[in-house]
Amino acid sequence: MVNKIGATLIVLAVAATVLAGCQQSGSPTTGQSQTTQSSKQVQDKDAKVNLVMKKSLADRNTYVKKISQVPTKSVKADYSVVKTPDTLSGVMNQANLTVEGIVQTVTPDYQTDTSEVTSAYKVYVQKVYAGDKSLVGKSLNFQVFGGLAKNKDIYHAYQQKTFIPKGEKLTDKELQATTYVKENGWSLAAPGDQVFVPLVKRVYEGKTYYSLLTPKLVFYKPIGTTAYIMHTEAGPAVAQATDARAKKGAEAAALKNASETPIETQMQKDVNTLVKTRG
Repeated sequence: MVNKIGATLIVLAVAATVLAGCQQSGSPTTGQSQTTQSSKQVQDKDAKVNLVMKKSLADRNTYVKKISQVPTKSVKADYSVVKTPDTLSGVMNQANLTVEGIVQTVTPDYQTDTSEVTSAYKVYVQKVYAGDKSLVGKSLNFQVFGGLAKNKDIYHAYQQKTFIPKGEKLTDKELQATTYVKENGWSLAAPGDQVFVPLVKRVYEGKTYYSLLTPKLVFYKPIGTTAYIMHTEAGPAVAQATDARAKKGAEAAALKNASETPIETQMQKDVNTLVKTRG
C-alpha cells in the first residue's frame, strides 16, 4: 500500500514538473513581450506611412496635372514677415512645434477677409523634433502662401500691383478661370513631398490650430531627392539640382538657393544635419 502511494506521488510530481515546464516555455518573458510589442508598433507605423504615401501619390498626379493645365504667375506678396532668430535652434525654441512629415493634400484656400491667395497643407506627422510628441501619426493642417486661385480673386488682391496692369479689365470668362500663383516666386509642395516646418500653436474657441512661424521657414524635400531645401525665392524646384550635386560629393557647397543669405544657407544645412542625426 505504501509503495503504491509513493509511486502515485512520484507520478504526480513528474506530471506537475512537466506541466510547469510547458507553461514556462509557452509564456514569453517580460523582455520578449516588450520586444514583440515594439516590433508590432514599428510594423503598424510603417504600414500607415505606406498607406499615407500611396494615397498622397494618387492625389499628387491629380494636383500636378491640374497645375500643368493652367497659367502660372509670380506675384510679390506684401505680408509682414515675423522677425525670427538666425539659428535653427533659436527658431525651434521660438516655435511651439517643429515637425517633419508627408504632404497629403494641397487645397486652394483663398482668404476673402485678407485678399490673400493661400493653400492649405494637410501633413501626416512622421517625427516631432520639438513640441507635442503625441502628434506623431496624426495629420496637421496649416496655410501657406500661393497656389491655385480664381482670376477674380487674384484680380481683387493684385489689380493695383504687378499681376494685372492698372486699368486692365478681364472678361467674365477670364475672371472665372484659374491661375497657379507663386507668391514671391515660391513654388508649393505637391502631395507626397516631405516638409520640415516650425509652427506656432494657436487656440481659438477651444480649438487648436497651427500656423507658420514665418512664410520663409518651410523646408521641402520633393520626391526623388534626399536633402531639404529652404523655401526661398528659388523654391523647391532647385532641390533636384541640389540633390544631384550632393551625390557628387559637393554637398557643403550645393545646398544653396539663388536668393539665400548666408544665414539661410546655414539653417538649411542644420536642418539636414538634424534630420540625419535624429533619423
